Amino acid sequence: MITVFHAPRTRSLRVLWMLEEMGLPYEVRLVDFPRHRSDAEFMRLNPAGSIPVLRDGDVVISESTAIIEYLVARYGPTPLAPQPSEASYPSYLQYFHFGEASLAGPMTVVAHCWFMGPEDQRENAGVEAARTIFRARLPAIQSRLEEHDYLAGSAFTAADVSVVYALGLGQALRAVETYAPVIQDYLARCRARPGFQRALLK
Repeated sequence: MITVFHAPRTRSLRVLWMLEEMGLPYEVRLVDFPRHRSDAEFMRLNPAGSIPVLRDGDVVISESTAIIEYLVARYGPTPLAPQPSEASYPSYLQYFHFGEASLAGPMTVVAHCWFMGPEDQRENAGVEAARTIFRARLPAIQSRLEEHDYLAGSAFTAADVSVVYALGLGQALRAVETYAPVIQDYLARCRARPGFQRALLK
């Protein structure tokens, strides 16, 4: 049985959503963020202390996008991940990684200051720089969605799982107040999926 070490509103949402979309059975082991570093079992599995962690038999893997790639490789093929021979593959690959490297990555600085830093340092130059970086990346998403329903093209994929979480994180951490209408419509379309709704309940 797959076990996901999960904390609500963290990157583990990506993993739960992907599992739901793939129809794979799993169980959730809740982690108390931001006090997760005092969780001995969790820290033994992932000394880096980052959430999520997935355990699948003897396999233990962290990093939400790496976990998604593992699930595709281990339990696919799945239409959620186009094959290299498909025309949508380059866009899929780009935006799958864009969600973490270009969008969620900068927000890690904001989250650290908000949840683990001194109260008087929750808003500082580093936080605002991270928000500025996040906002500077949004035109790539907007222009893509002006031409396609989803980031890889006409079909929902794991690239959307990656980016939708990151867009929600950016809004929650006040990088933006609201998104352009085309992005808002995209978010509503993705979040209406039954798999996303089920993942939110975990």
